[in-house]
Amino acid sequence: MLACFSALVGLLLLSSASGFAADARVSVYLREATGQPRVVVSAMMAEAESLLAPTGHAVDWWTPDATAAPGTLIVMDLKGGCEPLQDREAAPLQGASALGSTLVVDGRVSPFGQVNCDIVTRYLNRALAGVPGSLRNQQLGRALGRVLAHELYHMLGETRDHAREGVAKPEFTVTELMAESFAFESAAAAALRASATLPPNDIDPSRNK
Repeated sequence: MLACFSALVGLLLLSSASGFAADARVSVYLREATGQPRVVVSAMMAEAESLLAPTGHAVDWWTPDATAAPGTLIVMDLKGGCEPLQDREAAPLQGASALGSTLVVDGRVSPFGQVNCDIVTRYLNRALAGVPGSLRNQQLGRALGRVLAHELYHMLGETRDHAREGVAKPEFTVTELMAESFAFESAAAAALRASATLPPNDIDPSRNK
């Protein structure tokens, strides 16, 4: 779970030494509100795919009308509006605000989570205001993809632990969310690559709405 503390984003997320083997297929079902900007969502998906690729995880984007979901199915909700605030003044964040979260049931990490677009856009509002309008959607999408990848790290690893650096670390700064490149540190990536393959789960996306 990613929480924002003034200049730092506290990401209380999850991971361990169990998960998927190399080249494991992971199906992610994005539940989103109607009208989300496609360029932002597409950039988010591309960033998440890119971050997970070196760990041996291939992401497929599942839709309810698909006949089957390859690999394990994960459900992620996109909460709020996933679009830059442009030059509008954002309301200040109060205390610890979660950028994203993963559901934990009876102490175990579940394959259900969310990305809080409203919180991310408010957190990055000032930084995005300095980006040319044509690039703001791409920048925001990339940042959201890093939040999404962090949550997937917890789910794939079935752990609540964090790494010292990189995408699996417990805190993100605005600079890290906006940087040209960001990645899992070597130890976190190696743990995901070495993790055992899990059997596909059976998830009803209508749950936990």
